[in-house]
Amino acid sequence: MRRFALPIALVTLVSCGGDTPGGTSPTGPTEPATPVATTITLSASTVNLSSLGETSQLTATVKDQNGAGMPNQTVEWASSATGVATVDAVGLVTA
Repeated sequence: MRRFALPIALVTLVSCGGDTPGGTSPTGPTEPATPVATTITLSASTVNLSSLGETSQLTATVKDQNGAGMPNQTVEWASSATGVATVDAVGLVTA
């Protein structure tokens, strides 16, 4: 039996910002900043699959520049080693 350990990279999005959110100007308060996805946290940093065809489900949590969760965001999944494991559109990893 062969065991596969798949390292999962934590992806961080970087955003270039403008003015301070919620600040004031001589003409009055500014609009609150629009939420921008800045970080993605994965449910696991590694996946161990012991046999061909075995699966493991990953989930991703997207957060904005203030650390607030952004539900219903689309995350694109991909495997950099498709000969070892594949991942589908919803984060299901298959050996």
